[in-house]
Amino acid sequence: MLAAEPRLLQPASIRVSQLPTELTDGEWSAVATAVSHANQRVRLAARRALRRVLDPLRREGEALGLEIKSIRTVQRAVLEGMLAHRVACGAWEGPTWVAVASHAGSFRPNVLAVAYQLGGLSGEQMLTAGVHPTHLARRLFGQPMLDGEVMRVRHHLKAVGYGWAALDDNTLTSTLAILFIQVGQAKLEALSVEVIEAAHRAAPASSDRRSSLYRLAHALHGMGLLPRGITRRVYSSVADESIDPEWAAWCARWQATTTLAPKTAENVHYGVLRAARWLACEHPNVHRPEDWTREVALAYVAAVNRGVVGDHGTSGACLGEHRGAPLSPRSKDRLLGTVRIFLRDCQEWGWCPRHFDPSRALATPRSVKALIAPNPRVLADDVWAKLLWAGLQLQETDLPSSDGGAAVIGRMRPTYPIELVKAITIAWLFAGLAQ
Repeated sequence: MLAAEPRLLQPASIRVSQLPTELTDGEWSAVATAVSHANQRVRLAARRALRRVLDPLRREGEALGLEIKSIRTVQRAVLEGMLAHRVACGAWEGPTWVAVASHAGSFRPNVLAVAYQLGGLSGEQMLTAGVHPTHLARRLFGQPMLDGEVMRVRHHLKAVGYGWAALDDNTLTSTLAILFIQVGQAKLEALSVEVIEAAHRAAPASSDRRSSLYRLAHALHGMGLLPRGITRRVYSSVADESIDPEWAAWCARWQATTTLAPKTAENVHYGVLRAARWLACEHPNVHRPEDWTREVALAYVAAVNRGVVGDHGTSGACLGEHRGAPLSPRSKDRLLGTVRIFLRDCQEWGWCPRHFDPSRALATPRSVKALIAPNPRVLADDVWAKLLWAGLQLQETDLPSSDGGAAVIGRMRPTYPIELVKAITIAWLFAGLAQ
């Protein structure tokens, strides 16, 4: 039975183990008898001789809300573990507790929870023991406590517009369970940005766990429990891997100097880092912008034109089934454009001499540009209905004005007659419907 009241677990660092680190010869004999198939009276007498071991286990089991049957199963698992390892349980390290728990069958979460309570296991060791984190958290903190904190997050997500897919996501429950075990308390207020960011970095790229952590951080920020959210972006420590440190410094200097919009600057930055990984493989003697030549630029254009998804990427990139597929024309144009911008700025800012024209040497090939065609999206019926209504109700006051003739006629007027604009608008809308 699980306890209904909230429970706060003290960190293992300030808990004092109550279990003995050594046993007497008589106690070792009692251990063998207690787990044997002797008659019940003999085994009960042996258990009475092992109060130094069994009483702390009983107290922590009761604190966790375990039934007496579950407590005795935990006690027996610990006694069998001591007999197998010939080491008193008070001297066990984390791996020993995990090994003993693995032989407890369906009672494994109970053994792990008691070990955690006694300071024998850390939160990280519990999470690597092979038990689902939700089961562990419910055993440690109580199911009502865990479910209540999950509902707090779900209520906020629903209030800000998240759909049923996010609200019914079981990953959120297991994510909170992991974080609560790490901090030792099942309260949202106990979580910090640093804890969530560390878990986010450890989660596989593009995984449900990483998405859940990102969503959770922003929900807690919206609830006023965190000073900020976290970012989805690849961390710079990963983006800089396999790159000449001098090149990475030039990239960072450019990003700190450019006046482009932050998102655009970030895209250029990562594009140049990708080019730097290509340089490290093909032209390791190129360490700075001034080392680029027309020949290097042409070689890079050819490499991008032949490139496939995954070339010169980071180790943490999750590409799935797209890995190895040819780069799309837009991707090729974007990769060449980022290096053009970077080298052009370095030349114009006087950081390097002008050996060649990046806009020409790194121009997107015509064959690639020809493949970049409009890619219209399908509009929903309700969106088309709004567009039709707006087109039919179009008025002269809705049009932008031009002051080109103001000096002549003394007033502002539309550039084109309203009748012409309305006719073109209706023709365009109905042509779209005909498709």
